[in-house]
Amino acid sequence: MSKVAKRQPQSAIVKSRSIKSWLKKEYLSTENENSAADAPAEKTESDYIKAKVLDRSLTVVLEPLSEKVANIAIADEENKKVKTQPVEADKKKTSKQEENTNSVQGLRRSARNLPADEKQEKVKRQKKTYIEELPPILFQGSIKYTNDFYDCAKICDDLLAEVEKSSDLCIPIGFDLEWPFNFQTGSGKTALVQICLSEKECYLLHIYNLKKLPASFVLLLSHPKVKIVGVNIKNDVRKLTRDFKEFPGQKVVDDNCLDCGPYANRILDRSGRWSLKRLTEFLLEKSISKDPRVRNSKWHIHPLSEVQKIYAATDAYVSLLLYQTIKKEELLLEEAAAKEAAKIERAAIEESEKE
Repeated sequence: MSKVAKRQPQSAIVKSRSIKSWLKKEYLSTENENSAADAPAEKTESDYIKAKVLDRSLTVVLEPLSEKVANIAIADEENKKVKTQPVEADKKKTSKQEENTNSVQGLRRSARNLPADEKQEKVKRQKKTYIEELPPILFQGSIKYTNDFYDCAKICDDLLAEVEKSSDLCIPIGFDLEWPFNFQTGSGKTALVQICLSEKECYLLHIYNLKKLPASFVLLLSHPKVKIVGVNIKNDVRKLTRDFKEFPGQKVVDDNCLDCGPYANRILDRSGRWSLKRLTEFLLEKSISKDPRVRNSKWHIHPLSEVQKIYAATDAYVSLLLYQTIKKEELLLEEAAAKEAAKIERAAIEESEKE
């Protein structure tokens, strides 16, 4: 055998080469081709993976890497990246499911998604809780109480003088009546008249034992300046007329009565029938006592207890307060409407001047 070895082709020589150096060469050649193009293409995700492979320091001895082997290495990197994605997707999916579950549970608890009977029950519970949390309202001023005819006449004379002396065109009087009630015999004779002109004083006239009403009492309630205010007040005035024939009930109803229920509906754009208790809760956001033990007590017996006096005075005072609250709202609405009308008028004038 000859000592001189036969020279083999250069392509057949097995060389030791690292993956890093080969891929670097392949990557650089690709970059050169891209840079020669007129419009350089954006780097793809495969380019990013190739760059990561270049950072590896693993060196092996093998034949020159073919394109197939390089693709296998790149695919391996892609698989590793893809394996982490389902975990993140599962987390997002689980989080979304929990969110949807909480949302559904929240909707189930809302009144709109309840059955009709459960919805009504829930509304009742919420309303009851709201009413129980309202602060009570009581008359804190001076209460003047009498059952004597001449004392009643004197009180009404003094109030009538104040009305005529006042420069106000309308003087509201909080008004209410109390009478005994029996389920067997029905309503008894009017026992008590409550009159309230301010938060400072309230007058309780015990008229159950009177044969007729003082003339000053009739003149006071029928005075052109006086406005008798309350809730369902017209029925009280008619009741007074049935018990005392000399009282001009229908005239007072037509000229002097203002029912706060319809008045509130008209000004506040509401509807329905109101009781004194409900209107107080709605407008004043306070609760007024309607304890049946006091409400159905023996109002005809003299003298009244302190509890009865406070109960009766509070009813008249709240009637006045409701009127004042609605009247204030009416004035605010009128003021806003006047400002809007003035604004429109100014705009029209400016427009005409431009022309």
